[in-house]
Amino acid sequence: MISNDVWLFTATKKKDHRYKKPVAYFSYVAILCGSLFLFWSLFPIIQYELFARFILNTRIISPTDNGSSSVVEGFTNKKSTVYTTNLADYTKAASWFPTVYADDTPAKRAFSVSEYTISIPKLDIYDAKVQVNGEDLLKGLIHFQPRVLPCEYGKVTIFGHSTHPALARFTTDKLYTSIFTYLATLTSGDRVILTIGDITCEYQVVDKFEVEPSQVSVLEQQYDRPYLYLITCTPPGTYLRRLVIATELVKLPDVH
Repeated sequence: MISNDVWLFTATKKKDHRYKKPVAYFSYVAILCGSLFLFWSLFPIIQYELFARFILNTRIISPTDNGSSSVVEGFTNKKSTVYTTNLADYTKAASWFPTVYADDTPAKRAFSVSEYTISIPKLDIYDAKVQVNGEDLLKGLIHFQPRVLPCEYGKVTIFGHSTHPALARFTTDKLYTSIFTYLATLTSGDRVILTIGDITCEYQVVDKFEVEPSQVSVLEQQYDRPYLYLITCTPPGTYLRRLVIATELVKLPDVH
């Protein structure tokens, strides 16, 4: 006799692991935080690139005024290979325009002052230190390759650091690591005040443009009137290009 056994099976739903939902929530939060961090990091750079593309002039400045004299003539046309990498020390002024060879520049003029101060009211910069022919940008702004002093006929070129706006610190001990972060916000007519000893002179912004690090013609000297060029790296937090703020003397020196 053949018997048929009947087996009954009951299916039970396996309970979710107790940590499954928290892990899933944590993953979503991590993705959201990562996306926000990426946006926070890239937004100032993208914003600046749009500003540079549609508003700034990207060009080489080549003085043609009578009386101008190039301090880089004779070595800007030499053949050279320049490697710009992340290994370059951009706290040193010489790294900013790597095709400028210090050994080939004309003899440096001897100055009786080693530093002076600069104030830019729109950027809330007051009495910041400028080192004449200095090198370390962490210790102050640099008056690069000086041929003239402030208030004199000729061009004064000052280098200063900038950084990602979210990382900018304007405390006394960190001031010079980010002092020119908002330099691009200067517009025509903004004031820049230099004080050397008991003499104060006022410059006014007349132009704003970008150059490549290889375009050293921006450093050419001009002696037809007093000029001041402020230079920093752009986009913010990078060293790809150089932002140049061109100013001219508008107020004769005041003697205190």
